[in-house]
Amino acid sequence: YEDIKRLEFSREQWSELFQRAREKSLKTVAVTADRGSLKMASELGADSYFIYPACIDDFKLIIGEAQQQKPIFIQLGGIKINEAEEAIEEIKKQNNENIILVHGFQAFPTKLKDIKLNQLKLFKDRFNLPVALEDHTDAHTKLASIIPLLGATYGVHAIIKHFTINRALKL
Repeated sequence: YEDIKRLEFSREQWSELFQRAREKSLKTVAVTADRGSLKMASELGADSYFIYPACIDDFKLIIGEAQQQKPIFIQLGGIKINEAEEAIEEIKKQNNENIILVHGFQAFPTKLKDIKLNQLKLFKDRFNLPVALEDHTDAHTKLASIIPLLGATYGVHAIIKHFTINRALKL
């Protein structure tokens, strides 16, 4: 817990990051896990929101994000289709149609057999919404540059990659 607390950003640090993003003309995506983080992200001017699987049934949070009238990314890895349907329905009830579905296997690094790019088409066809690929392949392999390109052949609207500046850095 102490290690995690040490890594936690203060509101001032978040404010500085949002300001730097604006100065560089970068869009911000807020991953909110509770109504307090949603409130802060809204006050700081988040450009969009990201719903992780752990929050897929927190309809107060989802409605709060949808009411911001900003794009909402929904991470599909680890949730059931009916959970995605319910979240999409709640967002649309708030007159927010700007929803992007995110496909990505929740393992770091993701093995080739678990990537399942064909699900991008399944989600696109089933929900008639834009899809994004969240790629967790190991950056030290050729797959790290090939998988996003293959995702592009499925018509993804965004590719999400996690990165670090220095793998040697630890908590």
